[in-house]
Amino acid sequence: MWSVPKHVVEACQKYLDTKRKGSNAKRIHSRKGSTPDMGLLKRISKQMIINDVIRSTIVERKTDEIYWRVLILDHFSSKIVSHCCGMHDITAEGVTLVEDLHKKREPLPFLEAIYILKPTDANSVDALLADLNSNPNIYKAFHVFFIELCPMSIIEKFADVLNISRVKTFKEINMSFIPYESHVFLLENRPRVTRLYYNSLEDLTEVTLNIDIMATQIATLCACLGENPSIRYRSAFIKNSDLARTIDQKLQEYKKLDPTMGAGTEKSRSQLLILDRGFDIVSTVLHELSFEAMIHDLLPLKNGAYQLKSSTGEVKNVFLDEDDESWKELKHLHIAEVSKKVSDDYQDFAKSKNIETPDGQQVGLRDLQMMVKKLPQYQKEMTMFATQISMASDCMKVYERIKNLLLLEQDLATGEDANGEPIKGIMNKMFPVLMEVDSESVTEYEKLRLIILYIISRNGVTEEILTKLFTHAMLNPAFREMIENLALLGPNVVVIGDSRKETHNVERKNRDEPGKCFYTTSRWTPVLKDLAEFVLEDRLDKKSFPYQFNRNADTGYKIPASTRYVQQWYPKSGQQTRSGPRLIIFVVGGISLSEIRSVYEINKSQSEWEVVIGSTEILTPSNFLKDLETLA
Repeated sequence: MWSVPKHVVEACQKYLDTKRKGSNAKRIHSRKGSTPDMGLLKRISKQMIINDVIRSTIVERKTDEIYWRVLILDHFSSKIVSHCCGMHDITAEGVTLVEDLHKKREPLPFLEAIYILKPTDANSVDALLADLNSNPNIYKAFHVFFIELCPMSIIEKFADVLNISRVKTFKEINMSFIPYESHVFLLENRPRVTRLYYNSLEDLTEVTLNIDIMATQIATLCACLGENPSIRYRSAFIKNSDLARTIDQKLQEYKKLDPTMGAGTEKSRSQLLILDRGFDIVSTVLHELSFEAMIHDLLPLKNGAYQLKSSTGEVKNVFLDEDDESWKELKHLHIAEVSKKVSDDYQDFAKSKNIETPDGQQVGLRDLQMMVKKLPQYQKEMTMFATQISMASDCMKVYERIKNLLLLEQDLATGEDANGEPIKGIMNKMFPVLMEVDSESVTEYEKLRLIILYIISRNGVTEEILTKLFTHAMLNPAFREMIENLALLGPNVVVIGDSRKETHNVERKNRDEPGKCFYTTSRWTPVLKDLAEFVLEDRLDKKSFPYQFNRNADTGYKIPASTRYVQQWYPKSGQQTRSGPRLIIFVVGGISLSEIRSVYEINKSQSEWEVVIGSTEILTPSNFLKDLETLA
């Protein structure tokens, strides 16, 4: 075997890291000895890239050499590849260079090129056609892979290209989605995707195209997983039925190409649940106190990176690496548990390396910074621990600032106080918070979030009350339109008297367990968790969530009673792939980190079903409010 040049590996890794994160910052690395668990979606996607794409381009290969090629990606496919493959994985298969399809590239006529691109992206297709018509040849040969079904109108464009004889591969693969996490996928977050779905005044042609694009990408996910699920949707929002019908049509196209898709007793029970964002507004604006959610909601990240300050004042940008097992164990823990967990992990690490530590004391940031100087050979591990402790410390500082606000939010969300009693005089409790003039105590966005929770809890408010809330909060009148845009998602916002439209509220589960102590600032359970468990129990209302074309599936499974009540957090890694049915949930307009956490909780609580969740974006409360601004 030839050894891959070090500078090639570093250059390619830099390119992929930039595409994935948007910056060349450092990443947190796992402790030595830990084995990354890629999980379902990342593992399957990686297998497709390596086996169905890269290895399939090798026609003849000697046993003692690497068959070198160049990999060319468009914008969307680069996100797909960077979320499931490391550069060492790719170079080990003979890829010597990864390049951007849309940037000027040097001709490499002695190398064959592998293209992965979206066939419906006109810019990507035009760039490929330009390469195929290059004279002299830019590459020795061309292997073209489309990430979804290619329309015949696009295929016809390649009939008369100058270098058609050099096209050795021309295939479609089912990968038009980003494997964001092991059980989380994202579609291409195109401009106006949310607005086109929720604003009824948008051009009908664009709306239909928007639905078709989402349906195509969701269908590739199902095909990639070998699923042909029964499709259900929330009937309260009319476009959900349009999306469900279009997905069904796409799946039937794939079924014709692969009759085994979805075959088998277990696969026939799989379901795809389509939801609009209006099914649960509360979870998009409520403060979530799991570690990852607090970091993204409350800390000032720079291009997705946390800024770690050293004792000398030096600032390092550190990314939260999904491949790091220690981060995966921490990210969904409640913030109250994080510091102790990091300290315990450090004590275990120090003991394994014979490093002296103070007995019975939690390790601090200063301690770790001193250790880095004393034990430079463990710099990566110490930096990881220091970053985690620093983030937890920063989160706790914000928690102390807003803990009274958190209790008020939970009261509004649940309709009960911490003792389980119906809330009374809630507006009188809100006014001191809304009237806070110090923006460092309560920000404008936090006031907006509180007002939204109040409106949802009251099933809409009158114009007079909304004006009163804004006056006391001293908010910019421009924010009022943002609040009113909520009505486009379905809930009552501004009402006249007692007149309110029917909102089709989702049935909730009773999760109260006598004697069970919950965190008083984390009493809310996302609606999505209830819906998913109802599907697994075969109890989801068939009128509110009908089957597409009356396709039906009896799940035949009852979730264990104990998991219906106990608030659980993120499972430990190392779970094996399941062979049972899958529930795929897709939410148009974004999913919150609390909803993602709920999916992992369900997967941990039972072993028969596997739940996967996806959307157009990962929502933070700030992102959700900004999306509201663009709806009208």
